This record gives sequence, structure tokens and C-alpha cells, in this order.
Amino acid sequence: MFLHEKIKRIREDKGISRKELGRLTKSSSAHIRHIEEKQRQQISLKSFCAIAKVLGVTREELIKDTEFDIWKNILEFFRKLV
Repeated sequence: MFLHEKIKRIREDKGISRKELGRLTKSSSAHIRHIEEKQRQQISLKSFCAIAKVLGVTREELIKDTEFDIWKNILEFFRKLV
């Protein structure tokens, strides 16, 4: 699963609208839409942390089983080889 998909799934599971998530993260619903629809290639650390907090999950839980979690595991594997 990709991070943008996970954010959308958790938001919907918690019954939070894009508008509400934007307001609670001091962002806009358009910004949240761009993140969820992956119109932004990167998410800022500030937005990532704010979204995790509002959704009631840790940053680690938010990236678990996403493309970032996979890359973290690959980097750890290669560090052990060196």
C-alpha cells in the first residue's frame, strides 16, 4: 500500500472529511486532496506529522507497510552487509 492510500483509508475509517483534516492540520482540503490523490510527489515532514497526529496514529504506524517502510527495510539490509 502507498502512503497516500493509507492516509485516505485511515481518514475515511475514522469518519473525518478532507475539509476537517485540512482544518485540524492547519492546511486546506485541497492540500489533503493533493496528498491523497498523489498529485504531490512528496509530503512535507510537517504535513506528515500533523496528519499522523490528527488521525491518532504514530508516524511509525502511518508508514508501516507502505513504500517508505519497504525502503527502510532495504536500507537496513544493506547496512548490515557493509
